[in-house]
Amino acid sequence: MVRDMIVQLLDGCGYRVTSAASPAVALELLETSTAPYDLLVSDVIMPGMNGPELYDRILDRFPDTKALFISGYTDDPAFTNITRSSAVSFLAKPFAVDALLTQVRELLGNP
Repeated sequence: MVRDMIVQLLDGCGYRVTSAASPAVALELLETSTAPYDLLVSDVIMPGMNGPELYDRILDRFPDTKALFISGYTDDPAFTNITRSSAVSFLAKPFAVDALLTQVRELLGNP
């Protein structure tokens, strides 16, 4: 439900959005993509692979990709080190729509 809301919001703001129901599906889409992905928006905690692990796999193929991680678990050890990069940001759940859009714009260099 959160993913669908984010997709609709970003699409409505003019961003080109690709949605994946799981990290495995995201990696399948990544393998067939010829265009780079500018931004990953992902939950930190997911079944099968956490958000930072997915981001690392995406960086192998598209090293300039930035990431916005969303989670209600702000003390997860999987997330602790990765947020030190300027290419990565974090948004705690629950969040306001304006906060999400601000983070996306800042990460993509459109303040």
